[in-house]
Amino acid sequence: MKKISFLLIALSILLFHSGYAEKQPMIPETLWEFGRIGGTQVSPDGKTLLFTVIYYDVEENKSSRDIYTLPVAGGQPQNITISEYNEFNALWRPDGERIGYLSTKSGTVQMWEIEPDGSNPVQVTNISGGITGFEYSPDMNYIYFTKRVKIEEDAHDMHPDLPEANALIYDDLMYRHWDKWHDYSYNHIFIAPYFDGGIGRYYGIMDNEPWSSPLPPFGNISQISWTPDGEKLAYTCKKKTGKEWTLSTNSDIYLFDIETLETTNLTGFNKGYDRNPVFSPDGKYMAWESMETPGFESDKSRIMIMNLEDGTYKDYSEGFDRSSRHFRWSDDGDKLYFISGIHATYQIYSLDIAGGEITRLTDGWHNYNTFGLAGDYLVGERMSMSTPVEIFRVNKKDGLQEQLTFFSESVLEGI
Repeated sequence: MKKISFLLIALSILLFHSGYAEKQPMIPETLWEFGRIGGTQVSPDGKTLLFTVIYYDVEENKSSRDIYTLPVAGGQPQNITISEYNEFNALWRPDGERIGYLSTKSGTVQMWEIEPDGSNPVQVTNISGGITGFEYSPDMNYIYFTKRVKIEEDAHDMHPDLPEANALIYDDLMYRHWDKWHDYSYNHIFIAPYFDGGIGRYYGIMDNEPWSSPLPPFGNISQISWTPDGEKLAYTCKKKTGKEWTLSTNSDIYLFDIETLETTNLTGFNKGYDRNPVFSPDGKYMAWESMETPGFESDKSRIMIMNLEDGTYKDYSEGFDRSSRHFRWSDDGDKLYFISGIHATYQIYSLDIAGGEITRLTDGWHNYNTFGLAGDYLVGERMSMSTPVEIFRVNKKDGLQEQLTFFSESVLEGI
């Protein structure tokens, strides 16, 4: 008996000194300690990553999001916007000389620019009510930005003699989507001439139209895309209202010509979802995500590619029995990289355009959320059941995955 007791004591001491006794269980509060990575972008030269990290303060009941850079080759991440404000939607300017982002510093959400080392922040826009997103044209002659625009009358418009009224008045759908009431406003796209650090007179391309782009509730700027020459802008929109809007999945991709101001529906032949256009580097082709069955939100998301010179199109995922998303063309236009699910995980695949062969590049018990191209590598955000999102580098040739960020390492070591 004494021998057993002695062994138990010795084991306890050993476990304590090994650090085992210091480990803490995972509890809900632990989740708020992780740094949350998002918005990863690769610089135009393929050498530097740009991303944001959110930290939460439970006691203060608020969050703080900053912008970081990191060499694709690996190294120490650099926080380039240490501030009390939230910075997000960070994008490289096409020449790589500056970084555009959204910030609340001015009191409303506006576009700002900063040097890659974090110096010389400049406010680029001063749009009434703020904006919700933006992107540079490839030739840097323009930017588009999105903002909420009030189209319909509310209680104060209908009854100006009742300024204190807080009623919501509806006579059609959609008056509520999940937990959000319709506020009589829609997401609209605007185009502005861009100058170094400023913009010129802007105009809307959806004036007085009672529909949104990006599409609610999940749509973002990935539903809007410049052509490589910067002369046209493609956007996703479901141009329907009321009950028809609620029942239909028939969104389409529209192409707006900056010179002629004309808008063309590129996907009117399909009656299901069409969204997230991405143009080949030479501008001759457009890839997009498409669902075939009208009204079926869980339909397979196909890989569609259109020849923009003659309007012909093809389903490159025919025979591939899984949905596909997040399309990225290779620099030479010979391949299309994308994300698809397999065995309850999301992995990165490549499509050979000429032969139509689809190849899985990554494997493992994890999900890839997004990725970008960086020379011989793909760089993406990866997460699993045991680890929060971190950035990984994937070798295009052999699929070797290397972790580049370790923002959650200190928290995980104590669990």
